[in-house]
Amino acid sequence: MDAIRAAVIGTGFIGPAHVEALRRLGVEVVGIAGSSPQRARPKAAELNIKKVYQDWRELVADPSVNVVHITTPN
Repeated sequence: MDAIRAAVIGTGFIGPAHVEALRRLGVEVVGIAGSSPQRARPKAAELNIKKVYQDWRELVADPSVNVVHITTPN
């Protein structure tokens, strides 16, 4: 594997914190999923994330994702 590619589930306070931490480590963040695509799109644009998933199932099924960060509330 050449590079680690991550995706994040959750667009609240902790989601963007994980995106920033992943990027600082050199991990590419390829996508994000929220409670709905409509809520995730603005956050993806703000964080410069290209892919917005319809839901967590689509994210988990994406073969380009090596690591998933789940940042939803407990």
